[in-house]
Amino acid sequence: MTLGTLVQPYVIVSWGDIKLTPFETDSLETPESVITGATVNLSHADQGPNGTLTFRSDPIGYEAYRKCIENSTEKVKIKFGYENGAETDEFLFLYKGASLDTGLNQSIQVQLSSESTFQLSDVRGTSVINSNEEDITLKEVIETARVRLGTDLNVIYSDYFEKTTVRQTYLIGDNFKDFLQRICQDTGHTLQGLASKEKTVELVPPSKTEVKEKPPTEPPKKGQRKETDRYGFLIGPGLITTFSRSLQYNPPSNTQGSTGSVPESSGLKETDTSEEEGPSSNKPNEKPEKIVQKKLINKTTSIIGSDIDSVTSENKIEKEEKEVDLRRERSSTQEMSGSISLFMIPAITGIVPRDVIFIPSLTSTYVEDWFVTDTNYNFSRGGVTIDIRCKRVDESEGTIVENKSKFLELAKSLDSPEAWTRYYWSAE
Repeated sequence: MTLGTLVQPYVIVSWGDIKLTPFETDSLETPESVITGATVNLSHADQGPNGTLTFRSDPIGYEAYRKCIENSTEKVKIKFGYENGAETDEFLFLYKGASLDTGLNQSIQVQLSSESTFQLSDVRGTSVINSNEEDITLKEVIETARVRLGTDLNVIYSDYFEKTTVRQTYLIGDNFKDFLQRICQDTGHTLQGLASKEKTVELVPPSKTEVKEKPPTEPPKKGQRKETDRYGFLIGPGLITTFSRSLQYNPPSNTQGSTGSVPESSGLKETDTSEEEGPSSNKPNEKPEKIVQKKLINKTTSIIGSDIDSVTSENKIEKEEKEVDLRRERSSTQEMSGSISLFMIPAITGIVPRDVIFIPSLTSTYVEDWFVTDTNYNFSRGGVTIDIRCKRVDESEGTIVENKSKFLELAKSLDSPEAWTRYYWSAE
């Protein structure tokens, strides 16, 4: 019987010029790793990437920790991967703080934050950008603010900011982060800090719009991932430890119609909510056949001398219309979210927020598409796990990815446990 080779994930950690996996010191004859735990948390939201490092709770680990603190302004680099070539991007962080426990239970842990988070918080000032006299793009507005504040922070834009023009006055405010968050709120985008590029943030459009503009491709090859692209990952049987799904319905604040004006800046037209002036008046957009139907009802009831049947019929029609509208509104406010916990294998190594995962049915007749919002890499006890949070739209409103045939065909071709195993662990 031929024995196979043990395939085990690794983590590479360095603090400036100090290598921690392994760590070299005069106290050790052979360099050893002093990192027993490492996490990298990536989020599609605006809180920014962050991470932690756990050092060995012994004199060697404390020596390495003290040496790192003496160089606290240096960049911390973390990378997860496999010897066969599958690996994540190199995540860059800065030292944020530490916690030390002593006594019988000892621990040394360091908190990390992305460089973009520090850059956003440090750039402050007050200035006004006036574009009342001519149309300029939103990208030009943001770049003007960036230059005036003197920040070297890089901003990655979606196509929306290059195509959309405005003619108004912008107040930069307290700092660059608040300014970008206001822009994102007005445009429906999300401010996302990047942990794989220095001093870089990205303005990300809503998931459905974003994926429609740039649909996911197959998982990237080693060193070929592009920041502006998104990738698709197929997750099948025997891999997911837990997949929790939830459906949240957010009831509308006012189901009877809007009572206030819609701001012109929102780009939405104000809805007419005025009441009908009399029993014979017609709704502005009412179909002709409905108008004829009402006239026939009124004519019939006048002949038999009964107004009750007319009122009852009209109320029934209006009630049915309201129920249809409410069902449509309820469907549009449903939030489908999921959380997945699994062991990091080569096939999914490198997954980050904005990617899309595809989960096939048991018979591989269809695949569900889920948009990744959060990714947590966790190295502990020699293994690496990935916790993923994701969301998807209600099927009645369509799917995130319009063309899923490539991933569905891949799922159909993996028709045995052995085929799935080769796909999960392949170096190709």
